[in-house]
Amino acid sequence: MSNYITISTKVKRKLVERTKRLGINISKFLRRKLEEERGEIKSNNQRLKNLKEILNIINIEKILNT
Repeated sequence: MSNYITISTKVKRKLVERTKRLGINISKFLRRKLEEERGEIKSNNQRLKNLKEILNIINIEKILNT
């Protein structure tokens, strides 16, 4: 059994025609963009984790009482 699944989406006909004229493989392009987006999400999650650790160090009560 394959590790791949099929997904589908609707794309304007003009866009498909333009990409074909430019020699762009839509499937390959979308796979690459999805992987890039996944990488950005992982990176953002790590940044959020780091920020959470920093925010946990800050004593909000002390700041509010000054």
